[in-house]
Amino acid sequence: MVVAACAGEPAPDEPDAAASLAWSVELPPVELAAGGERTVCFYTTMTLGDAAAIRRWESDVSSGAHGLQVLATADAVLPDGTLADTCAYTSGDAPPRLFYTANLARDVADMPARAAMPVPAAQPLVVRLHVINTSDQPRAVVARVGAVAVPAGESFTAVSTFVSHRTDLRLLPGARTVVSGACTLPPGTSLVRLSTFTLGHATATEVHDDSGRLFRYAGGYHPGEVAWLSAPHVVAGPLRYTCEFENPGAAELLTGGVEGEGELCSIMAQVTPADAPLTCVDDAIAP
Repeated sequence: MVVAACAGEPAPDEPDAAASLAWSVELPPVELAAGGERTVCFYTTMTLGDAAAIRRWESDVSSGAHGLQVLATADAVLPDGTLADTCAYTSGDAPPRLFYTANLARDVADMPARAAMPVPAAQPLVVRLHVINTSDQPRAVVARVGAVAVPAGESFTAVSTFVSHRTDLRLLPGARTVVSGACTLPPGTSLVRLSTFTLGHATATEVHDDSGRLFRYAGGYHPGEVAWLSAPHVVAGPLRYTCEFENPGAAELLTGGVEGEGELCSIMAQVTPADAPLTCVDDAIAP
């Protein structure tokens, strides 16, 4: 997790080590040959019982961790328990939503104080894991992801997801393509976390508002995130975003939710106050 703090802003509170997980899942072992590298996706469903909102994410990867993301989907993409080498993120037109991202073997990501993210009673998830074996011996990597929930009946400020989605992506073969857009969020919306999401052909992504550049990543996979925990960033004007792509293949790539078969150019964010997820489709906030 990457935390961005303004000058003079106090550091976020330390996690409460005594808090218990309301939900967790362990992925099947990911087998790696000596010097090997794999990206896999695990499909599962989060159920929180009586709890209705998440206040913290946690993850552990035994070794070789390079990037882990938890994405929520509108419907189950593949049956629970599936571990796939080809990652699919959509079962229809709805884009995935970023719940959590980590680039460390052991990671904890808290919400701001007295804030939490409401989730449905049964939320389909895709856990995307990229691991590298730098040793000269085969290795099995084990990963676990968990969430701490707000106790039932406890009040909190709602945090929700925001995602931008373009339906008009067209990456010509052997060419560089720059895609850009802008989304105007409801007045008073603040950012808690901000990242981007693409499917492997991006060379850079960037997000600005009227206050300046908020996020930039030179690459495609594992962009990390910027987080404002002590004082969420009030969005100034539209969120403007740019994705730069290189398509080395012989076929054009269009908008799609399967790695290697399509591309996405998405802002992935957590925002407050927001009682329901926000989606920006082709630069217009969906009703």
